[in-house]
Amino acid sequence: MAFTVAGLLSFLVGFMVSDQGWSTSAKRLARNVFLPTPPEPGLQARSISTGFLRLDLQPYRLSVSRPGEGGGLTSVGDDLLIITHDGAVIRARDNTIESTRIKPPENHFDVYKAEADSGKYADLRHEPLGFRYNDVLYFEEDSAGHLIVSYTEWRPGLDCYTNTLARVDLGPVPVDLGQVDIDASDWVVFFRTMPCLPLKSTMRALAGHVAGGRIALRSPGRVLLGSGDYHWDGLYGPAVLAQDSGGDYGKVLEVDLATGDGRHLSLGNRNVQGILVDRYDRVWAVEHGPRGGDELNLIEAGGNYGWPLATLGTRYNSLPWPTARQYGRHEDFDPPVFAWVPSIGVSNIMEIEGFDPSWDGDLLVSSLAAQTLFRLRLRDDRVLFAEPIEIGDRIRYAHQHSDGRIALLASNARLIWMSRSETTTVMAHVDRLIEGAGFESGRTSALRTAVQGCIECHSFEPGNDGSAPSLGDVFGRRVAATPYSEYSAAFRLLSGRWSEGELVAFIADPQSYAPGTTMPASSLSAEQVNDLVDLLRRLSQPD
Repeated sequence: MAFTVAGLLSFLVGFMVSDQGWSTSAKRLARNVFLPTPPEPGLQARSISTGFLRLDLQPYRLSVSRPGEGGGLTSVGDDLLIITHDGAVIRARDNTIESTRIKPPENHFDVYKAEADSGKYADLRHEPLGFRYNDVLYFEEDSAGHLIVSYTEWRPGLDCYTNTLARVDLGPVPVDLGQVDIDASDWVVFFRTMPCLPLKSTMRALAGHVAGGRIALRSPGRVLLGSGDYHWDGLYGPAVLAQDSGGDYGKVLEVDLATGDGRHLSLGNRNVQGILVDRYDRVWAVEHGPRGGDELNLIEAGGNYGWPLATLGTRYNSLPWPTARQYGRHEDFDPPVFAWVPSIGVSNIMEIEGFDPSWDGDLLVSSLAAQTLFRLRLRDDRVLFAEPIEIGDRIRYAHQHSDGRIALLASNARLIWMSRSETTTVMAHVDRLIEGAGFESGRTSALRTAVQGCIECHSFEPGNDGSAPSLGDVFGRRVAATPYSEYSAAFRLLSGRWSEGELVAFIADPQSYAPGTTMPASSLSAEQVNDLVDLLRRLSQPD
């Protein structure tokens, strides 16, 4: 039977690390208002620390009409525009989230599901959880705003499906999304992949979760589409499409916006989940491998990236990929610049600019299975490092908004705003307290030197106890009472609260105060120690 619970359970058990969703009936929501729900577990604002920055995360829930994953983000002026997997088009600004009067182009999901439910294709395995809208892109041309949406489209009457691009005119710039009213019939389809694919009798009839579908603008007048192979790979499908130059699947495509003509920029791509044109007009793509072998590729015109003849991944049962020429190697084809083994469930890629000088120019890659962002530093077209930033949600999409913040679309129908914590505000306050002490310049300079020594390990931000206990609220706090996990045994035996005398004794001679502590021996003068402790006292007092 189509859309069975048994089929879903089989899918979840067999393909837990792959890109997935659920099966259910669908009806899009178009005009309801979606406001942030009251705080609940998982929706609390929180902060996390990275190698260079502390980040604030503020999540909001989005309303969707059916279970599933997918969608994309784009900026329209001050508004963040969201398209969900089921086609709800939502805008977000500051703390407000509301629907728009923009209906997406028709993907005929309901027709496909009805035909599967009716028994026309009852002998096939239907899991339409991956049948979705894959991306949205705003651009301006001839003083008007435009949207492009990519999606899997069922072709009624033809009984086949394509990776489809449609566009719509939003009107003169600047676009006010509150005044835009778009119906499904207003969209113009300007590109469909060829050929139109029939339903498969092998594994999933329509593997929409391997559609790729990510898009990026490449001026002048061209859009890039990462077109996945929909599991037509010689194992889950009867033919290998990624190596077939006569079809548009398993390719990075370049499409002319005016004519709709497309050309293959590359082939041998499995499931491109992120595509980026960087500041140097280089094209980067991230794509799912199978079990292992998620790739970062620098896409060159005419490149062949090997799939499914070369992969660093395996089958989900850990056996070698049957069509690969070598096991655990990526030979004979254009190799990835970087690969994640085991898989992280790579999902999207963006370039960072204007977020923080320590991050600007880096690439940010999001992941599903790892629930982590990876900040990639490039040098000479290679990855110098990949910093993992654990978020704790399956991140479907990362996009830097027009105000500099980074928006994350999570698979549990959540939008997460990620911004840099204003820790500089805390240090500015510390500096004001130092200036306000009224010391002569030499003594003021000596106190600043002492503070610089402290912040090598400690934060002055209250509650930031990751690498060492915070000094921002130390005065009067119970000894060894923070969440910091590396207190020495001697420290854990201490009791009482941090007073002026206790702090002076500890800073002046840490080992005598708490033998075995990691606090280094002090090189500060008695005056510096006293001035530092007085600063901590004033810092802990309310304004």
